[in-house]
Amino acid sequence: MEWYLIISGLCLFPMGLYLGGLWTKPGLFLTLTATVCLAVGLIAIANKLSESDNTVQTTTNPPLDNQQSIEQGSITYVSNCVACHGENGMLIIDLSMHLSHHKDSVIYDYIYNGKPGTPMPGFGNDLSKADIWNLINYMKSMEKIELHHKTFD
Repeated sequence: MEWYLIISGLCLFPMGLYLGGLWTKPGLFLTLTATVCLAVGLIAIANKLSESDNTVQTTTNPPLDNQQSIEQGSITYVSNCVACHGENGMLIIDLSMHLSHHKDSVIYDYIYNGKPGTPMPGFGNDLSKADIWNLINYMKSMEKIELHHKTFD
C-alpha cells in the first residue's frame, strides 16, 4: 500500500506540472494529490521501519534488583555512562527524571538503541541484555541514594 502511494505520487506530480502546476485547476489538483500520496506513503514506510527494526523484545527486568545486580550495573555505568552522565547521573541530563517518567522497558530501549534526536548512542552491540538490566537496577539505586541525601541533608 505504501509503495503504491509513493509510485502514484511520483507519476501524478509530473502530470500535474504538465497541466499547469499550481496555476490551473487540473494541474493544481494533480500536484496536490501527488504531494499527499507521497507524504502519506513516506510516513507510512517510516512508521513501519521504526516499529519493526528498533523494537526491543525484552520488556521485563529479569535480573533481581539485588546487591549483585547493582554492583554489576555500577561497573557497566562507570565503563560506559559516567563520561556523559557523571558519577551521580546528573552531569548532562538528570537520569532520575527519565527513571521516574519512563517504564524500565523504555529505559532499556534507550540504552539498547540510543535515543533518537539526542547524543545518546545505542549500546545494543556492546552490552548484553543482562548488562543493560543490571545497569537499570544500578541507576534506580542511584535515584534512591539521591532521594535519601535530599531528605536528610
